[in-house]
Amino acid sequence: MITFARAYTNYLGKKKQLPYYADEILECIGEMQCLELDDTTMVELADELWPDGASASTINRHLYTPVIAILHMALKEQPPEL
Repeated sequence: MITFARAYTNYLGKKKQLPYYADEILECIGEMQCLELDDTTMVELADELWPDGASASTINRHLYTPVIAILHMALKEQPPEL
């Protein structure tokens, strides 16, 4: 098992781009196991990051895309479905 924080560190070690909301994402889900992350977690995190709401494209660009990229790299064989 690997935590999201460890997966994130590995991701950055490969010279990948720093997510715009990296600190906020890590604060919320950094200690979770990667396999524990699910769509409910992501929806709750989006609500926390954008309490007044945000467009779907903003949420995809700044939350889903970087989280999925990190999970894909960490869990090559079995990334969770978000």
